[in-house]
Amino acid sequence: MKEKKNKETEPSEFITKRQATILLGFKNNRPIPELIKQGYLKTYSVKGSAREMLKREDVLNLPKKDPIPI
Repeated sequence: MKEKKNKETEPSEFITKRQATILLGFKNNRPIPELIKQGYLKTYSVKGSAREMLKREDVLNLPKKDPIPI
């Protein structure tokens, strides 16, 4: 369920899929398209860029795993 929206806001508000991968601590890019497909993340078209971008806020607000109980 891809939602593309054309936004004309601050470019720093948006990040690439690769940046999201690094930010979330994944070792490869595969989880990001899966999160988009499942509807957890939305893609945006940013003026001046041909890439699909993600909102930094959306990526940072993803649910976190519970820590392993000791």
